[in-house]
Amino acid sequence: MALSSGTSMAVYSERCKKYLGHLHIASAVYGASEGAIGVNVNEPGKQPEYALVPEADFVEFLPVDESGEAEEGATPLLASEVKMDKLYEVVLTNATGLYRYRMGDVVRVVGSYHGTPTVDFQFRAKQMLNVHMEKVSEAAFTGALRRAVDGWPDHQLVDFTTAESVLDPVAADGRSADLAGSPPYYLVLLELSGPSLPSQRIDDIDATLQLEHFVYRSFRVKSSIGPMRVVRVQPGTFAAYRQHVFDTTQTTMNQFKQPRVLRTEEQVKFFLDREL
Repeated sequence: MALSSGTSMAVYSERCKKYLGHLHIASAVYGASEGAIGVNVNEPGKQPEYALVPEADFVEFLPVDESGEAEEGATPLLASEVKMDKLYEVVLTNATGLYRYRMGDVVRVVGSYHGTPTVDFQFRAKQMLNVHMEKVSEAAFTGALRRAVDGWPDHQLVDFTTAESVLDPVAADGRSADLAGSPPYYLVLLELSGPSLPSQRIDDIDATLQLEHFVYRSFRVKSSIGPMRVVRVQPGTFAAYRQHVFDTTQTTMNQFKQPRVLRTEEQVKFFLDREL
């Protein structure tokens, strides 16, 4: 597997485990179509540690906060300047024309290998939910979602995405009395395997995120943010979305990354049209 780290990628690595049996998932390299970043120097079965490959491309590191936003006044750092356990967005310069290209990958410095920093992928930047200045990162939301789904023994998470309520047509056209005029909220779109989900379990995601994200909880308690609207979509919806992207854009299979936060009405409509 090219990259198995990070909360977002873990959705897929977890699904692979039932086919692998006792075999470990081995992630040998950390790279992208833009260039090579690192080689895993840890053994299979352990958390990857990607040692940078300075001969491949020139990589810098932009300091970011826990939500993936660049810190105020931050400038890219050299590999020799990064600090242990800090988060950075990868900035790449290569021989084919990219200059200080912000890849959108957030990594954490986890160690060193013969003096070279080792990093591990955490989450994608700009995949943050923020309806009332709460700034819930992809990592925070995905972690809460996975822990909530772990409490549903008859269900497995196939895939998911989210959107902010401003893009939800239910809230926009007032068809739901419960949502019309309500405070902003998160729209959560889930593809699950298993039977129908009891309505009382739907609140588990919101409750788990409140336990793990203090700012989100404070706004929920004050009703500045409303409860999530969780929509279960038909089996195969996310596979259909990937194919739709391939058919309508120049994105290739090895470049595609499922967006965890949808940013257009067209994207949201694609999923809501396939509500189960």
